[in-house]
Amino acid sequence: MFNNFYIKALLLAGLALPIAGCIAPQGLDSIVITPSTYTVTLSTTGYGGYWSYKAIGYYGNAAHQVTKDITDQVTWTSLAPIMVTINSSGVATVTGKATGSTSIIASAPGYNGDIVSNVSTFIVQLPTATTN
Repeated sequence: MFNNFYIKALLLAGLALPIAGCIAPQGLDSIVITPSTYTVTLSTTGYGGYWSYKAIGYYGNAAHQVTKDITDQVTWTSLAPIMVTINSSGVATVTGKATGSTSIIASAPGYNGDIVSNVSTFIVQLPTATTN
């Protein structure tokens, strides 16, 4: 016969294990960066200004998903650094050397290899000419 102590210990362990599995995030599954688009119009006095991105990491599975701000933990990339640079904190700067559009992405090591974020479009344009 089982002692009541053993039965209570087994019941407690049976309750604790599923809860513990929900608390600790597993590996990084995906990254979502915001905003999805920035449009910047160059002024005649210079480019100026900084634009901030945010990266949210998704961990775990659909039933027990955990999100975390990982902006300072990802590797940021501008696919056209001659137009827009981006630093390790997710702050983009227009260089003023080119116009057009480029993609900004974030990446980080994940559970099954590197995880790459959604793509944000960064558009740099000249002011529109006004006619009198």
